[in-house]
Amino acid sequence: MIPLLPALLVCFAQAPQEPVATPEAPSSSVRLDVLELKSGDELVGRITAELDAYVQIEIAQGATIGVSRAQVAAVRREAREAPSRAAVVRPDDAWFVLHDADGRSVGWLHTAITTDQDGAFSVHEEYEFVNGARRYQVTNQCSADASGQGTKCYFRERVSSPRLSRQLPVQDPLSSADRIEDERIVEAVATGDVLVVTRLDTEGRRERQLHWSHGSTFPLLARALARQGGGQIGPAPMFDPRHEELVTRRVDGSGARHILVDGERRRLGEVDVAGADGRSLGRREWLGPDRRVVRRELAGPALVAVPSSAASARAAVGVTKIDSAVVAEADGRFGIWVPNLTWTAVQPLPAGHLALRCEVHGAEVRLSLLDHLEAGTMLDTATDAVANWLGLLYPQLQVQGRRRVQVRGRSAMRMQAADPRARERATVDVVPFGEQFLVLICRAPGASWDELRPDFALVRRTLELDGAALNPEPTGPLSTERGGRMRPPVGPVPAPVPASRVARADAEHKVRIPK
Repeated sequence: MIPLLPALLVCFAQAPQEPVATPEAPSSSVRLDVLELKSGDELVGRITAELDAYVQIEIAQGATIGVSRAQVAAVRREAREAPSRAAVVRPDDAWFVLHDADGRSVGWLHTAITTDQDGAFSVHEEYEFVNGARRYQVTNQCSADASGQGTKCYFRERVSSPRLSRQLPVQDPLSSADRIEDERIVEAVATGDVLVVTRLDTEGRRERQLHWSHGSTFPLLARALARQGGGQIGPAPMFDPRHEELVTRRVDGSGARHILVDGERRRLGEVDVAGADGRSLGRREWLGPDRRVVRRELAGPALVAVPSSAASARAAVGVTKIDSAVVAEADGRFGIWVPNLTWTAVQPLPAGHLALRCEVHGAEVRLSLLDHLEAGTMLDTATDAVANWLGLLYPQLQVQGRRRVQVRGRSAMRMQAADPRARERATVDVVPFGEQFLVLICRAPGASWDELRPDFALVRRTLELDGAALNPEPTGPLSTERGGRMRPPVGPVPAPVPASRVARADAEHKVRIPK
């Protein structure tokens, strides 16, 4: 089975907190439809379809019955009043366009929350995208009772590819043009303190049982509660059907992020999903004042969802584009992942330099090639040279300490710097790069440092230090099918025919870092 959308983001651990208490839902009443049958029986619920020869009624959450007109004696709309308990979440329906690391629109996402008259509710999520010649289709659903306690979940993943014309059955014009390569269905139902998990795939049907405590839930359900409630769910055991395991997760909907919109500073809510160690799993959501999603990460910045509409989400695939999540140095030797929507790339820049800017906080990230030192220069010597250069570039900053760290698997040196009153802070990483060194500066006002700390951590963890990975030569089938212009992130993250990230700099611009 191909792993689906692996976690790409990691951030600093935070102290565990108690789960947020679910608010008590108020009671009210609703009017339901009644379908009288000629047999004398009655079906009570909501009529969802009424045709000349057929009537369909939803009698309970997810339970729908279709009845022939020949069996119906009468249809009475809103004929019966029934007590209703409002769900702890509001109904919702939203559509999004999915964009890959290059900013190309590669798929769509549909999310919905439906509520029942007794306060129970369901959270639904469906998305589809293309990666090369393969199509990935995912359906994820979970249900909860009136208190918000998870009761069941359903997950379906299908991987398919287009058939060749000679493979299509001529005798069946209605058959699908896609050939299914892999498919699995995972269902889990909570019964008391037991969660019964059933998996159905090409190898057959398998069933197992897991312990299910009162505080256990599903990640999809926890995100919906944290998003609308603005609080924290967990750390708690959560059954993740995508990976088919019971894991400890925390979903925090109390965060905030500030951005500039038309020059005006605005506050967005933030939802983050973290593991047992408190580190982010790359599934952040940013929310407007109405707590609706304005941007969402499905796999960190490598796959993001941008709001659309039911009418245009599918039509936008392959047409619309957003800024690339990866910015490459002019000669294609190294690159930076843009952490989120608050950061923008500074372009154009001469060869050997990259920069990101966060306008709302007056913060910056700089990555520069230190190429004037002799080959074989020791890391400590290079760090001394950078410290001298830092004093010229930012005279208000004073180096307060240095220590050895690991950056992308390489032994590096990190310096901490600040002004005397800590109104401005910075970290400076000196990273070996072949026979030379890269210098990474993360600088921000002291008042904004905590908010931006996870962004700086992401930049360090995702530095692209392999030019061939940024823009490899096409080989084999890539030369004709996908262009071979980039290495997709691990897993089926879409990257069809990505645009080149490498733009040659003007040869007249040559910047050196002074000794």
